[in-house]
Amino acid sequence: MKRIVIWTASLVLAGACSLATAADELRQTRVAWLPSCPSDPQPVIDARKNRVALLGLLVAAVAPKLIEGAVDTAAEALKAAGQTKTFVTTAKSATDFYSVSQDADLAVEVNCLVIVRGVFDETKSSTPQWAQNSDEFKGLQSANFQVEAKLKPLRGLKYFQLVPQYLKVGEFDEHSVFSRKDRDYVAAVTFTVPGAAQPFGSAEMTFKDVVRDTELKGEDWRLRSAATLPIAFPTESADATKAKEKREAEVAPYLLALDILSEPTPKPFGKAPDLYEDPDVSRKAKTMCDAIEGQNRHLGKEHQVYDYRCTYPLAKVREDLETALEERNRNDPRKEWAKRVCTYVPADPAKKTAADCSNRPTATDVAAKTFTYFTTQLTLSETREGSKFALYLGNALSSSKADVSAALQAKLLPKTQAEKDSEATTARAARTGVLVADLEVTKAEAGLADALLQDPAVQVDIADARIKLLKAKIAANDAHRKAGMSVPYPEID
Repeated sequence: MKRIVIWTASLVLAGACSLATAADELRQTRVAWLPSCPSDPQPVIDARKNRVALLGLLVAAVAPKLIEGAVDTAAEALKAAGQTKTFVTTAKSATDFYSVSQDADLAVEVNCLVIVRGVFDETKSSTPQWAQNSDEFKGLQSANFQVEAKLKPLRGLKYFQLVPQYLKVGEFDEHSVFSRKDRDYVAAVTFTVPGAAQPFGSAEMTFKDVVRDTELKGEDWRLRSAATLPIAFPTESADATKAKEKREAEVAPYLLALDILSEPTPKPFGKAPDLYEDPDVSRKAKTMCDAIEGQNRHLGKEHQVYDYRCTYPLAKVREDLETALEERNRNDPRKEWAKRVCTYVPADPAKKTAADCSNRPTATDVAAKTFTYFTTQLTLSETREGSKFALYLGNALSSSKADVSAALQAKLLPKTQAEKDSEATTARAARTGVLVADLEVTKAEAGLADALLQDPAVQVDIADARIKLLKAKIAANDAHRKAGMSVPYPEID
C-alpha cells in the first residue's frame, strides 16, 4: 500500500511541476487596430495572490517523490525552475492608416492598437461584445493577456506615440509551482508599408514585474511609463494624395465664399501709432540707412551690412495695400458671387458652431474609403525569472541524494523496519534534518529578499517574511542540536 502511495505522489509532483493545460494549447496571440479602445479609463485594479499555501502543499507532494531514483527527477525539475526562460509568440495584421475628411484633411484612421493572447473559438460567439465586432478578435472566449494602446499624435510634429491605456494579465504561460510570482512582458511592434525598403516605424512597450490577475487602467504610472518613443507617421500613399487634392478642389470655392461672406472679427484695440511717424525718428533712421548704403558700395557682397530697421519706408505702403485688399475682398461684386456659390449659415457662438455653406456637397466616395495600407508585426515576450531557491534546492538534492533517500526511507517504510535501523541511520536522519532546516532558512531569506524588492514596498509582506525567517533560524538551531552540532544562530538561541 505504501508503494502505491509513493507512486501516486510521484504522479502528483510530475503534474505540479508542469501546469500547462489543454487551454494553453488553444491559446493564440492576435493583434489589430480598432477605431477605439474597448475599455474606458477607470481606477487601477491590481489583484495579487499569495502562494505560500501552495508551496506548503508542495512539500507534502515532494516528500514521497524523493525516494531512491526519484530524487534525480525532482532535482532536475527544481533546477529547471531555477533557470530564466522567455516564452515568445508572434502575430500580424494589416489595415489602412489614413482617411480623408470632408474638409480635405488627411486624418488618422487607426486609433487603438489591441494585443490579445487568449482562447479563440470562431464557432462560438465572442464573450466580450467588442471582440464580436472585430474580424481579428472574433470568437474570443477568454484572454489571459490584453493590452490596449492609444495612438496619440505629438502636437506640432509629424510623430505619434502609442500610450497604453489598459493591461490585463490572467494566467501565465508555462508556469509551475516553483515559478516566481511575477513576469516581465515586452510587446514589440513593427509597422511596414508593403514594398517599402524598411519599416516606417517600430517600438516596444515593456511591463515589468507583473503578477497574475493584474488589471491596470487609465492613468496608472505603469501604463504611462510603457509609452513608446516617437514614431514617424507613414508617408501618405498616392491614392490618398489624389483623393485629398480632388476634395480640396471641390471645397475651395465654398471656403472662399465663406471667407467673403463672414465678417472679420473686430479687433479689441486699434493699431499702435508707428514709431517712424515721428519726424525726428524717421530723419535719424534715414541718416543711418544712407550711411549703411554708402558703406556697402565699397564692400564685397559677403561683408555688407544689413539692418532690418532700414525697411521702415515699406511699412506704411504694406499696410495701405493690406487695407485695400481687405476692402476689395468683401466688395459688392465678390459678395454677389459668394452668395451664388454658398448658401450661407452664420456661426452660432452659443452652440459653438462655425459658419458654413449648407449646400456644400458631401463626398460619399471619400467617406467610404481609407488609404495607405500597412502591416503590423507583433512579437510578444513573456519572461519568467528563475527561482533562486528552487535552483539551490535542486543542487542540494543532487549532492545529497544518498542522505535524503535514506532519511525518507526511514520515515516511509514500515515501523518494524525502522526499529531495525542502526545508529548510523539515525545519525544520517539527523544530518538530513540539518540539511532541510538550513534550506528552509535559505528559502525564508529568499522570501524576505523578494518582499524587500517589491515596488512599492508592502510592509505587511516584509513583516511576515521577517517572522518566517526568524522561525526558520530557530528550527535550524534545534536541528543542529539534535545532530550534535553547534547552533548556527546563537544570537537568537
